[in-house]
Amino acid sequence: MPLSSIVDTIRREPARAYRDTFAPDDPAEPDLLPPGWHKLYFTQPVPLDRLRPDGTPAADGIVPDVGLPRRLYAGEELILHRPIRFGETLELATKLGDVQHKQGGSGRLVIVTLESSILAGAEIVTTIRQYDIFLGAPDPGDPPRTPRVTAGPAQRDWVWHTELTLTPVHLFRFSALTFNSHRIHYDPDWTRQVEGQPGLLVHGPLLELLLLDFCARNAPGRTIAHFVMRVVAPTYVDTPVRLVGIPSDTGARLWALDPKGDVLVTGETDWL
Repeated sequence: MPLSSIVDTIRREPARAYRDTFAPDDPAEPDLLPPGWHKLYFTQPVPLDRLRPDGTPAADGIVPDVGLPRRLYAGEELILHRPIRFGETLELATKLGDVQHKQGGSGRLVIVTLESSILAGAEIVTTIRQYDIFLGAPDPGDPPRTPRVTAGPAQRDWVWHTELTLTPVHLFRFSALTFNSHRIHYDPDWTRQVEGQPGLLVHGPLLELLLLDFCARNAPGRTIAHFVMRVVAPTYVDTPVRLVGIPSDTGARLWALDPKGDVLVTGETDWL
């Protein structure tokens, strides 16, 4: 089975750059890497000739060629066995999981699962299960696809909430921090003319980190041991997003909502 291995040292600089951009009001630098921030490390610069036209990896040595040109992030599951310490040198080992061929409303699609472990020697520090969706190219004459609308929790039930708007500068910085060359995050002509979307899309992994940060900020006495997130609908640049949380004794349910209260992303945590 194809296996990828990347070794990296958890330096403070990437975390500091992310914090200064997306969490500038946090009072101090953390002593440990916050949950999910491992995404700022283990980057793999895929050569340009191994990219799809949309800027995503086409030949990464793990995912087989499924014959579809577009690749989208659909969600992730994290098991945080212990915190990551700054200065540690760790290994990210990734292998191919399930490959599911399906027929959707817009044609054939493939859902790929990537299974990863962050390792300190033989110790598993973090377990990651990532879901990517591969799609065909939309027909140029087709109208923009309208995502299915799912209503979020009623406002009266919100316990935690905040609002933010992600700009092209935020998207550029996150792409740079994670070495993400997917054109839907920085090329508006491509996004409109080829993808059939009305504007630049916010990174799913960025929304995941923002939900994790939002949860950790509102539950400072809790340790997140398990987190599951799912992308429900596209999140567009320069559009207000509400982060909402409902905690319990065992964890918290989280949402990113559009201005109408419809769900963009769902998340769920379990406390240690």
